[in-house]
Amino acid sequence: VRLNDSGDIASILDKRANRELLSAPMRLAFLQEKPQQHPAWNMDWDDRKLPPVGYMDGTAKIRVVENGAARVAVQVERSARGSRCFQTVRLSTGTAGDRIEFVSDIDWQTSESSLKAVFPLAVSAPEATYSEGIGTVQRGNNNPKMYEVPAQEWFDLTSESGGYGVSVLSEAKYGSDKPDDSTLRLTLLYTPGVRGRFQHQATQDWGHHEIKYALQGHAGDWRTARTANQAARFNQPLLVFQTPSHNGERGRTFSFLNLNQPNVTVAALKKAEDSEEVIVRVFETHGKDSSGVRLKTASPITAVREVDGQERKIAQTGNLTIQKGALIFDMKSYRPRAFALTLQKPPPAQKMAQDIPLPLAFDLATASSRAGKTDGAFSADKRSYPGERLPKTLRSAGVTFQLASAIRSNANAVACAGQTVKLPLSPATAPRFLYLLAAAQTDTTTALEFIGANRQPVTVPLKVQGWDGYVGQWHTRLWEGEIPQKDAAVWNNTFAGLTPGYIKRDPVAWYSDQLRLADGTRDPYHFCYLFRYAVPIPDGADSFTLPKMPSVRVFAATVSHHNADLPPADALYDVLPVQ
Repeated sequence: VRLNDSGDIASILDKRANRELLSAPMRLAFLQEKPQQHPAWNMDWDDRKLPPVGYMDGTAKIRVVENGAARVAVQVERSARGSRCFQTVRLSTGTAGDRIEFVSDIDWQTSESSLKAVFPLAVSAPEATYSEGIGTVQRGNNNPKMYEVPAQEWFDLTSESGGYGVSVLSEAKYGSDKPDDSTLRLTLLYTPGVRGRFQHQATQDWGHHEIKYALQGHAGDWRTARTANQAARFNQPLLVFQTPSHNGERGRTFSFLNLNQPNVTVAALKKAEDSEEVIVRVFETHGKDSSGVRLKTASPITAVREVDGQERKIAQTGNLTIQKGALIFDMKSYRPRAFALTLQKPPPAQKMAQDIPLPLAFDLATASSRAGKTDGAFSADKRSYPGERLPKTLRSAGVTFQLASAIRSNANAVACAGQTVKLPLSPATAPRFLYLLAAAQTDTTTALEFIGANRQPVTVPLKVQGWDGYVGQWHTRLWEGEIPQKDAAVWNNTFAGLTPGYIKRDPVAWYSDQLRLADGTRDPYHFCYLFRYAVPIPDGADSFTLPKMPSVRVFAATVSHHNADLPPADALYDVLPVQ
């Protein structure tokens, strides 16, 4: 991969095939967008037929951000037309290196414009292939009747000879177009110009965006390249967790599910809603009939029935047999099938970690026992949990909590005031973790204090999240004046700025989509929560002391050998505020 001085990708060489993917540098292009009607949805040919009005071409700051054995990455920072882009170009080793990944962090504030990633390719054909999820369609170049088209996860341009092609893989970006025989474009952002009505749509998409897409060069066509599989891998990467060193019982590899034909894909794997069966949904991705498809599970399959999307039994739509514990079936071109599998009973499961609930001296009623009652309060303004919704037993992430009754004015929480709680302790069953079910009036940083065998206190930091509100919001536009509630078409309020997005990361163990106001009435769509906290217990500790902070409330405590020491190697979901 070679970048030019402007920060654009000037060359991508497929070393295996000795083929150049690009005929010109890849660029981020601004296109004029001011449709005659319905600006949030419409794009007009009068705009699309014009060349770009500009490019992300500000002075480039280029730096290496990764240089490891598994992956290298270069970041390019540029600004243009009121927007700023940090684009990271990533190249990995192994089969992950079959694609070049582009991760763009964009602060977008450009008017009357779309932003498109432009791919000028070294292959040429009058038609490209677009994925429709289950199925594909071929479409030609832009014309007055068709100039913005959908694609789910990927679209591809293969030379007319079929000898070589390039696939564009995308994550949650579905609009694209094809200006000519050798150019593909992926639509990244869209902020239309408006004409009197729908003034608020003139700032849609303004804010921060994190966008991923990739390029995959390949010999042969998209079927030979298994582009659908590559796109699925790009959209659903493996999740990596860190674990302490230990002796494994399953060997170096373990497969829960295996298919023998690359053109058949598992779309879903889940427990049946109304039985102990396992539901598997599959579909064919290459547009060709397949026979003798073999699906093997970790435990042998003993029975099968074909089902529909609601898991109701239906007549077989093709061959379906069980051979030596594996499912053998046929697939029609692009057709989905779903099966309810009965698996052979596995050997006895590994002994579950023992959960030991701790007795707590509850001293605070935090719940209204039912609508209209004012017999509990959590917040300073007397709002409360809906008591009839709080369970007596709660299982979260494999840990069981015992809660106090939340009705009839019962105290069901401990207001933290320096209370000391004994821990069960024996050489054989000393728990590794203390699990707390807790919430605070507002986000609070505090600590627990453990007392060990040498009687020296050990302080463990603890952050407890606020009990209500949203646990996450993306960037939100602000407006001056009174907001129209009925007719968005007459919205003429002036844009006043953005509130930054946020995500609170404490694990939610329980939630309700309503709480109680001070007078006992329901407050619908005002969420409230209980959070789960895993605290490592220092060796030899036989008790812990709660902080002197009554705004922090503990609803249950459990000690367990259950292993919470499996942190992910990377974030499992978005990180906000943006770093």
